Amino acid sequence: MEINELSDRQIDVFIDNYKAYGKETGGKFPLSELLLEKKRRIVSPFPPERTAKTIVRLAKNSHDGFVTYKEVWQNFRPDKVWTGNAPRAEIANALGRVIAYCIDNKLPIISTLVVRSSTRNHSDEAVSNIYNEAKALGADVGHDAIAFVKSQQEQARLLTAHWASESG
Repeated sequence: MEINELSDRQIDVFIDNYKAYGKETGGKFPLSELLLEKKRRIVSPFPPERTAKTIVRLAKNSHDGFVTYKEVWQNFRPDKVWTGNAPRAEIANALGRVIAYCIDNKLPIISTLVVRSSTRNHSDEAVSNIYNEAKALGADVGHDAIAFVKSQQEQARLLTAHWASESG
């Protein structure tokens, strides 16, 4: 049986068992692969490849190499106003899928280029969350969360304009 043949419930049971025993390996699928499969299954109206390319394109066109959650959302929803929590939830789901897309395709974590509009950077908590999530999904993150995030941002910015303009 392949991991994509498991039901959501089966994946959750595997993950719960790993966590209950404080393990990351030992079953048919390692914990990181199960968590990654959950990311792949996140429902989002924004296709992950197109979202990743949109993030890179918007970041390349910005003055500081970053893009905000709202700017990404407005790219996909140009006729809608950002109000309430619904847009935030849509973007969170889309970025969850982008992380899986990046890991599956051996790309830098492109979502590190998405920042808060108020400060145009990540909070300490966000840096820690990005680091811990990437680590849990099997990415080689090193020992320094800040260095990891900065490295991913630099690598994401190096993706070519051609890559970002390809249809996704």
